Amino acid sequence: ICTPPSTAYLEDQFHKARSLGLNMLRFHIKVPDPRYLEVADRLGMLIWYDLPNAGHLTDASAARLKQTMEGMLARDGNHPSVVIWTLINEDWGIRTCDDPGHRRWLMDMVDWLKARDPTRLVCDNSPCHGNFHVKGDLDDFHYYRSVPERRDEWDALTAEFAQGAAWTWSPFGDGVRKGDEVKIVSEFGVWGLPQPEQVKIDGAEPWWMETGQLWGEGAAYPHGIEGRFASLGLGKVFGSLENLVTAAQWYQFANLKYEIEVMRGWPQIQGYVITELTDVHWESNGLMDMNRNLRVFHDRLTEINADVIILPKPSRYAATAGQPWLIDLAIATGGTVLPRGVLHWSMNDLSGEIGFAGADALTVTDLGVLRLVMPDLATNQMMTLHLALICEGRTVARNQVDVAVYTPRTTQDLPSVATDDPELADRARALGYAVVTAAAADVTLTHALYNADIRAMQAGKRFLVLADGTMKTHGNLRVEERGREQPFIPVVDATPGVPVQAQVPLPNITLMQRHGTMWRGDWIAGFSWIRRDGVFADLPGGPLIDLSFSDVVPRHVMGGFSGWEFGGPVHAGLVVGWVHKPAALIAERRVGKGALVASTFRLTGHPPGQDPVADALFDRLIRLAAVVQTDP
Repeated sequence: ICTPPSTAYLEDQFHKARSLGLNMLRFHIKVPDPRYLEVADRLGMLIWYDLPNAGHLTDASAARLKQTMEGMLARDGNHPSVVIWTLINEDWGIRTCDDPGHRRWLMDMVDWLKARDPTRLVCDNSPCHGNFHVKGDLDDFHYYRSVPERRDEWDALTAEFAQGAAWTWSPFGDGVRKGDEVKIVSEFGVWGLPQPEQVKIDGAEPWWMETGQLWGEGAAYPHGIEGRFASLGLGKVFGSLENLVTAAQWYQFANLKYEIEVMRGWPQIQGYVITELTDVHWESNGLMDMNRNLRVFHDRLTEINADVIILPKPSRYAATAGQPWLIDLAIATGGTVLPRGVLHWSMNDLSGEIGFAGADALTVTDLGVLRLVMPDLATNQMMTLHLALICEGRTVARNQVDVAVYTPRTTQDLPSVATDDPELADRARALGYAVVTAAAADVTLTHALYNADIRAMQAGKRFLVLADGTMKTHGNLRVEERGREQPFIPVVDATPGVPVQAQVPLPNITLMQRHGTMWRGDWIAGFSWIRRDGVFADLPGGPLIDLSFSDVVPRHVMGGFSGWEFGGPVHAGLVVGWVHKPAALIAERRVGKGALVASTFRLTGHPPGQDPVADALFDRLIRLAAVVQTDP
C-alpha cells in the first residue's frame, strides 16, 4: 500500500497523462487516496473506478465486497470525475466459467449497484480470454498481441470483437445482453523497458528490481539486466544498454500506434484502455516509468491517441525504389464533427492533397487509395510519409508512416545453388540464381537436414537451412529421428533406452515453435533483432525488426547457442522482457569441414518479387552461406 507523496505529485502525474492525450484513467482494483479524485475533478480527468477483488468468493468475502462498494459510493460517489464502476476484473476471486452461483451473484451485484447509483455505467466483470460478461453496461474485453509478431491475430481479434463476438458474453445462456453495451478494448498494450539509470532511488537500484522472478518463466525479473546485456554480446547489436532500451520504447510506440489505428478503424469500438499509465515495478508496459519519467515517444503519442486521427493502411510497410506503393487512408472521429478540408501528404520531394468532405462524430471516413511511385534510390533506406488533416485553415490531426524502401535487386555475381526441393529451386531461378548440381553449387538450399546432408557438410559443403517449420523435424533441424541411447532399460517409458535430446544430433541446434512459449509475443514482449553488419549492414531500419517484416516474422526460434555466440555466429535473435530467454533467428555453425547458415524467417510465403523484405533476406542469407567460414 503506497501513499502519494503530495498533491503536487498527483497533479504532475495528471498533467503528464493529459499531455499524452488521455481523457480517462482506470484506477485498477484498489480504492484511491481521496486526493486522487479531487485532482481528477479539478483537472478534468475521467475516472474508471474498480472494486478491489477478493481471493475467493465466500459468504464473508461477498459481504466484504458489498461493504467496500458501499464505502466507495459513500465517500467517492460525489466526484464528477467517476463515470464507471467495475465489480470484478478478469474473474479474479470468482469463477464465472465454472460456477453458476457466482454468475448469479455477479448479476445480483450489478442490479444492486445500478439501483444504488443509476447515474454511472457499471461493468460486471472486465474479462479476458477464459471469462466473460453476464450483465452490465459495457461490452469490454482484454487482449494483448505484439506486432509484427502477431499482427494477423490482432487484426482478427479486433475485427471479431468489433462485430459483436459471442465470446465476450456467457456461453451458458444466462447472460443478459441488451445490445447497446459500450464496446471498449479495456486492456491492451506491449512492453517497453525503462532506462535503469532513471529508475534508481537515491542513486541505488530500487527494491522492486528484485521482484518478478515467478512471472513469465523469469522473463519479468529486472535485476541483472546490465550483466545479461553484456554477457550476450548485445553491445555489438545495439551499442549500449541505453540504446536497447530506447529501441524497446520505440517498439512499444510502434505497437500502440498500429493497434490503436486498427481499433479506430472500427467505429463500433468506442474506447480503449492502454495498459498502463506507468510501469508497475517489473511490469514495464507503462507510458511512464516508476519514477514518472515519460517514455521517449511521449511527444508523438497524441498523433494517434486523440479524438480525431488519420488512419493509414499501407498495402505493406516495405516498397521497392522506382515502383508503385499503395496506401489506404481514412479519418476517424470521436466526439468531433468535422467540416470540409484536405488531407495533405508529403514524402521527400513528393507532395499532394486529397479532398475531405467532412465527417460526423463517431465515424470512419474513407478517403480512398493513395498511389505513390517510390523515388529512385542509391541505397536502401527508411522513408516517411507525412500526413496532415487541415480543416478551415487549422491542422486537426497529424500522422506519419515509415516504409522500408529497397533498391531494385541485381542478379550479377549471385552464388550458385543446389536443392532437392522443387519449390525452392523455382524460387531461386525466379530470383536469378543458377540452380546446379550439389557438387558444383556454392550453397545447398533446404528446409531441414537429412543424414546425407550432414555427411556432405562434414566433407566441406555449405548449406542454407530455411528452418521455417515447412518440414517436420524432431525439435531440431534433422528430418530423421535418432534412436535411443544407453542405458537400454526402460527409463522414461516402456521402450528401452533414453530418448536423444533434440540438441544432441548435429548441427546441435534445436528448433522450437514460438506459440505456447514466452517467445510468442503477447503480454511480455520479445524484442527481435538483426545485427546490422556484414551482409545485413544495408537493411533499412533496425536493429529491432519492424512492421516491414510482418510477412516474414519467424514462428520458430533456435536454441543450442552459448551466450557468447549472440555477439558473433548468431546474426539475428530475440530476448524476452528484461533481456531473458535469448534465442536465435539467424545463425551460422561449422559442421566438420563445412558449415551452415540457419534461419527461421518465413521467406517463401509469397511469390518471388512480391515482398522486398523476403527477397532481400533470401539474397543476404545465400551470400552469408556462400562465405561462412569452413575448415580448409
